Amino acid sequence: MRHIGDPHQEILSECRERDWIDLFTTHWDMELVQGGDTWMSHPKGHFQPGVLVMRKDGTVLYRWQSRPSRKNVGGAVSRPTPEYVWQKIESALATPPTSHADYDESPDMDVEPVFWPLFVMVLIANGWFIRPRVFNMQVGDDNRIKNNVGKRQKAALRRLPFFFGFWILLFALVPLPVSAGLLTLWVAWITPGVIRVHHSFRSI
Repeated sequence: MRHIGDPHQEILSECRERDWIDLFTTHWDMELVQGGDTWMSHPKGHFQPGVLVMRKDGTVLYRWQSRPSRKNVGGAVSRPTPEYVWQKIESALATPPTSHADYDESPDMDVEPVFWPLFVMVLIANGWFIRPRVFNMQVGDDNRIKNNVGKRQKAALRRLPFFFGFWILLFALVPLPVSAGLLTLWVAWITPGVIRVHHSFRSI
């Protein structure tokens, strides 16, 4: 299987010039990246996913572009299903278009919209409740990317019951002014990070 790299984003530039497809790009807020992995940064941003299907004559049969938003956690999830895309391609081939197909704005997606408050809480748990941290791919000591995002997501989810249990126990055992004051301090501490997350995953 061949993997074609495009560090200078020349392929996207060519697609834009020919009016085939235009992809959104994301610039990471490095304050949200666990470990501060600067390898994730790119001067031109990171591509968002897209689908482009063409005929040999260059006519676009189908195209879709991911619009990063809070519902799809900045473009990390929600893609058109293969069955749906293939159906659209077959339909376009049956009646070949005379011009480029429009962008598909409402395809059948493989993942439902994410419940935003829960997602933010999982990011906070990933940062050990000190600050939100995104689930970035990490580089090991051998300079290879570690595919451990799933494990870290599950670990963050497991921390949430203990976190809420801690506050319930604190309010049950400690005088209300003290426990409420501590909760207020934590909310004040975590709020700037939550605001960063909210803006970083904003709708476009």
